Amino acid sequence: MWKNFTDAFYLNFVDDNRWRYLSEGLKTTLIITFFACLMGIALGFVVGMIRSTYEKTGKLKVLNAICKVYLTVIRGTPVLVQLLIIYFVVFGSAG
Repeated sequence: MWKNFTDAFYLNFVDDNRWRYLSEGLKTTLIITFFACLMGIALGFVVGMIRSTYEKTGKLKVLNAICKVYLTVIRGTPVLVQLLIIYFVVFGSAG
């Protein structure tokens, strides 16, 4: 049992320096996650400030309406559907 495991591990990770592909993929994933978090925080801050300003002062009516539509769509759509739309519509039209 251990012989099969060690052989498979060597073949899949060590042979031909395949571990580098995993480390590069992990690096890319962490970079994308970091910038996605920054964008999410920035967008959330802007939407929150617009909504809060409208509630307190009544100003920014158009931006508040856009934010309400954005929040309704994002909250009402499952994450998997959003990912499929991004993959097939946004990235599918690029190539």
